[in-house]
Amino acid sequence: MNVLLLMAGLRVWSGGPLEALTRIFLAISLVSLEIQVITWAGVGTFRTLILPNVVIAAILFWWTARPRHIAPDVEVDRSHWRYLLPATCALAILVLFLNNVMPLTPVDPYHLERVERIAQVGSIAYDPTVDRNDPRLNSLNWLYEFLIVDMKHIPAIGERLVRNHGLAGLIMYALTASAMMTLLQVPPGWLGVMLLSLPLVFHQLVLVKNDLIGGLPAAVVLAWMVARVRKAPVHEFLWAGWLAGIAVSIKLTTFPLASVLVAGSLIWRRDARALSALAAGGAAGALAGGFVFTLIENFRTYGSAFGPLMAITGRPTGLADAGVSILRFAISLFDLGVLTRRLWPQMTQWGGTYGLPLIWALAVLAVSARRVSQAREVLALAIVYWLLCAATNIDMGTSHRYALGPGLLLVAVAIGLASREHSRASWVRRSAVLVIVLSAMQILRSAGLYLFRM
Repeated sequence: MNVLLLMAGLRVWSGGPLEALTRIFLAISLVSLEIQVITWAGVGTFRTLILPNVVIAAILFWWTARPRHIAPDVEVDRSHWRYLLPATCALAILVLFLNNVMPLTPVDPYHLERVERIAQVGSIAYDPTVDRNDPRLNSLNWLYEFLIVDMKHIPAIGERLVRNHGLAGLIMYALTASAMMTLLQVPPGWLGVMLLSLPLVFHQLVLVKNDLIGGLPAAVVLAWMVARVRKAPVHEFLWAGWLAGIAVSIKLTTFPLASVLVAGSLIWRRDARALSALAAGGAAGALAGGFVFTLIENFRTYGSAFGPLMAITGRPTGLADAGVSILRFAISLFDLGVLTRRLWPQMTQWGGTYGLPLIWALAVLAVSARRVSQAREVLALAIVYWLLCAATNIDMGTSHRYALGPGLLLVAVAIGLASREHSRASWVRRSAVLVIVLSAMQILRSAGLYLFRM
C-alpha cells in the first residue's frame, strides 16, 4: 500500500519506460528507508506509514507535474510497444493462468516465512527464535518480502495481487526490456520480441523468488553503461550507482555489477566527478536497498556482518572447485541445461539457463565483433561479469538467474546489431524466427510441467 501511494505520487505512468522504472524504484527506496527507521526506532509498523505517505504522495504529485528525464538526449521511440505489447499480453495470459490455478509457491520456503513474520510484527526486525545455525530467515535481504507484505495489505485487492505476482513482474520486465532498447537506441522491430521469449524469465513469473527484482535494475545499469558511460552527465552516474546499489542489496550474487560498473567507468570515462557521483549513488542504493541495515543487524545478532551471508551461499571450497564451477557455467551457456545436469547430477538448482536467445545473441555478436566495437565491449563485459559470478557461486552452471543482467544485455545489443546490419539481416532474421518459436514452445512445455506436477 505504501509503495503504491508513492508510485502514484511520482506519476510512474508518465514519461518513457526508463523514467517509469526509475520512479518505481524510487518509491520502493523511500518506503524501504521508512521501514528501516521505524524498525530501529521501535515505534510504529508499516501500517502506520500509510497516513504520512498519503501526504508525501500529494507533495510528490505536485512536484512531478513538470516532466523530468534521466537522459533527455536519448530519443524515446514508443514504436517498440507495437511489437512488445502483443508478446507481453500473450505471456501475461499464460502467467495469470498459472498464478491462479497453482498455489502460491516459493522456490525457497523462507520467502513466505519471512512474509508472515513481517506481517505479524509490522517491521523488518530480526526473529530472535531463528536457529543460529541456519540464519537464512534473518540474515538475507528482506526488501522483496517486505514488498509482498506491503502489496498484500492493499485494501480489497491485496491478496489477489499477491496471488498474481507474476503480472507485476512481467510489467516491470517489459518496461526493462523497452528501457534497455531505448538506451541502446535499438531500432523498433519484431526482433525485440526475443527479450520476452527467455525461458529463464518465465520461471520467475510463476514461482515466488527475488532474482527478477534484483536482476532488472542490474540489466538497465549495464545497458546504460554500454550506451552512455562515455558521454553521460555526472548526475546519471549518481542514478546508475543508486540502481546498482539496490540491485546488489536485493541479491548479493549481483555483486559483479558493482565491479564492472566501476571498472568500466575507470576505463571509459576517467572523470573524478563522475566516479565520486557513482560512489555516492552506490552508497545511497546500499542504504535504500537495505544492505547497510542487513550488515548492521547481522553484526548485532550474530557477531559478524558477512559471516551469516557467507554461510548460506553455494561458494567454491578452493581454486579447483572454482575452476569446475566456471567450466560448468561455460558448458551451460550452450547445452540448454541438459549436459550440465547429467555431468553434475548433484547440481539441482531451480531456474534454468538463458536458453536459445542467448546462443543466438552470442552468434550475432561473434560475427560482428571484428567490425563493431560495441560487440567486443559487451562480450568482454559479460565475460568478466560471468567469471566473477561463476567463480564465487557453484550454482551458476544450472541456474543463470543469479546473473540475469548480462544475458539480457547481450540479447538486447544483438537485437540492435541485427536490426542495423542489413547485409546480414537475412540469415539473422531467419534464425531469430526459429529461436523465438522454439523458445515459446519451451515456455509452453514448462507451463505444462508446472500443471502436471502441481
